[in-house]
Amino acid sequence: MSAFSEEGYIMPGMYVMNISLNGRIVTQADLRFYNRKINKKVAGDRGNSACITKELIPFLGLKDRIEDKLVYEDNNKCAKLDDLPGFTAKGELSDSTLYLMLPKKYLKSEGNKASNWENGIPGVLVDYNLALSSTQYYQRDNIQAARGYGTFGGNAGPWRLRADFHSAYENDYSEKLSFDWDRIYMYRAISQINGELEIGEDYLNSDIFSAFRFAGVSLQSDERMIPASLRGYAPEVRGIARTNALVTVRQSGRVVYETIVAAGPFTINELSSAVSGVLQVEVKEQDGEITFFEVDTATVPYLTRPGQFRFKTVTGRPLSRSRETYGPAFGLGEFSWGFSNNLSVYGGGAFAQGYQSLASGIGHDLKSFGAVAADVTFSNATIDNSDQKGKALRVNFSKRFSESDSEFSFAGYRFMDRNYYALEDFYEEKRNKKTKYFRGKQSFTVSGSKHFREKRASIYINWGRQTYWGKAASRNRYSISFSKYLDCMNIKNIGLNVSVISSQYNNRQDSYAYLGISLPVGDGTGSYSGTIDSGNMNNNVTYSEFEDDNRGYRLSGAFENGHDSQNLAQLSGYYYDNAGREDITMNGTWAEKRYTSLGGTINGGMTFTKEGLARHRSGGQGETRLLVSTEGVENVPVGRNTITNSQGIAVLTGVPSYHPYEAGIDVSRLPEDIEASSSHVSNVSLSHGSIGLRRFEVNQGRKLSAIITLDDGTHPPFGASVRNRQGRELGIISDNGAVWLSGLNTRDQPAVHWNEERQCLLSEVDIASQDTTTIRCLSMDKNYEG
Repeated sequence: MSAFSEEGYIMPGMYVMNISLNGRIVTQADLRFYNRKINKKVAGDRGNSACITKELIPFLGLKDRIEDKLVYEDNNKCAKLDDLPGFTAKGELSDSTLYLMLPKKYLKSEGNKASNWENGIPGVLVDYNLALSSTQYYQRDNIQAARGYGTFGGNAGPWRLRADFHSAYENDYSEKLSFDWDRIYMYRAISQINGELEIGEDYLNSDIFSAFRFAGVSLQSDERMIPASLRGYAPEVRGIARTNALVTVRQSGRVVYETIVAAGPFTINELSSAVSGVLQVEVKEQDGEITFFEVDTATVPYLTRPGQFRFKTVTGRPLSRSRETYGPAFGLGEFSWGFSNNLSVYGGGAFAQGYQSLASGIGHDLKSFGAVAADVTFSNATIDNSDQKGKALRVNFSKRFSESDSEFSFAGYRFMDRNYYALEDFYEEKRNKKTKYFRGKQSFTVSGSKHFREKRASIYINWGRQTYWGKAASRNRYSISFSKYLDCMNIKNIGLNVSVISSQYNNRQDSYAYLGISLPVGDGTGSYSGTIDSGNMNNNVTYSEFEDDNRGYRLSGAFENGHDSQNLAQLSGYYYDNAGREDITMNGTWAEKRYTSLGGTINGGMTFTKEGLARHRSGGQGETRLLVSTEGVENVPVGRNTITNSQGIAVLTGVPSYHPYEAGIDVSRLPEDIEASSSHVSNVSLSHGSIGLRRFEVNQGRKLSAIITLDDGTHPPFGASVRNRQGRELGIISDNGAVWLSGLNTRDQPAVHWNEERQCLLSEVDIASQDTTTIRCLSMDKNYEG
């Protein structure tokens, strides 16, 4: 009874709580509250405290000299933080949070502290993407096909093991089945240098040197560990599909992204920011036609903050597409140093037997005039016993015009003289002596965009060109698109889109022109589109309807005419469902006198830990994820479109690495018999690739007002606590045994506690009965007084 006379008193025991420091939640932990001697130096000290263990101290970010002087009590387990003047602590069971206040003079500088990063728990995982199709061609055999790619992985402490795979099956004339490992590697964070160590197969993604595949060891700065304003960007792929097409994006032969897109213009902007260099894009239409184009992802190298140093070191041997090493070993290094507020110096070198190259450059922030980077690379390669010395010049420029809402980029202009050999060129010359290898001569990419907010219109332009030494043909690609929304009479938000794309690849010219008009129709959208492709014209009418971005469908009817076809009809449908544990799409097409096709994709993942096995949405090729546990309670909504499974766990994907992430229970969607004692957890900072773990206190069971009686007919004392076997409080007894109980069930063996001990167990028969409001508390053969 005396405990409840003290405001904020928490009974001794274990509690799952958030820890908030100066208003910011830094972690979640199992906290033990215990009684101790009152510290008269601390105002309001109630002699009841949470035990802050040595394992939790790093999350507070104390200065080293302060942390070294900390004294521990309770058998050297709990830090005496109240020895620090200005420290206060207050536990709140209502939101399951321990609020700590510490003067900033005791804390390290603010920022994304490495001490807050969690390595998560051990486990294994798989992320997968599967595409299935069955096509009956006109007057030909039926062809079934299946394609899949993904990542297997395992976590132990700070180490991550990953294995990317790709598989395909097709029964065109004969059955063909393949399965290949694209990449096997392991990595871990090195927080002391804001870097990542990687061992195994990788792709050289460099701001200075050309990309190629290798097997070896790399140590490099990780942009995700630094402020977001200094990070790079993810490249974007744009194109046009005539039908529901399979789009595959590759880097040096490895599949980095694959999806099925609906007919019309498409944009892929989900690529990893780690992807760079030239990407190969394959568009496979439902009628079997395949088109190719390339996308150069060159950009202005990042500027570095004053005094900051970034680096990348790599050593290994080149790796073929069949995952066999070849050629001499190489070593490579590059750096960027922030010389001043607006000037960065960068450079590097690459070395192998018979090859040397050195590069140097500057990046300059021109403030209102944009940002520019320029560098020069010198190479010396021994080819056929002859020294070939050359140089390459590169200039990048980017400017965003905020006042006019537009952006211009002249990215990746590079000129290489005839005797210049990139490291990749050197290895190809050595490897393919009998095959003519054309080295790059000149390349550039120009892009620009402009938004007209008041006119609700925008325009996007891109042009890229690559020429080669000893080869008259060049690679060219340009695209321009214009979009606008307008109102006409009572019809609002009529959309207009015009796109033109042309690409030259391996002496083949592909050109497309697209016109699209859309307008609201009932609960959905109706549209017309026309596509001109190499003399063929496709006219398409579509109706689409979407439900909260989770489900939707599209129905289309089309006529195609041109030199290949004359007014041939086509009907197609496309459906997607993102509301479950997997992202699912289904599509079907009937093309007159050509083919009938059915297909679909499944995109998901599975994670297995000591907590159990959970299916979930794809984690993006083994990326960071958070496992949420509700201690065995299923159907608890956590995050968007995610509920806990029969084991009471769910996995949230898309979690950022090294930066705060907030996960929570959606209390608005809780079932009637479930109650959450805390609604959210915030600022969970996980290291790259980790499987984080957070537990929520959730009670499941009946809610009722009852009277608790003891064996002798009396009642437990006022203030006694009803708890389940996990220690969660289900209710507090008031006068004459009256109590409001929530989460009451026989599975959790609820008991009544007072004097800091469990005194009796609630009758399972009474709990199960729907007719009684009186519940007996059965003796545990202890001598107590009511």
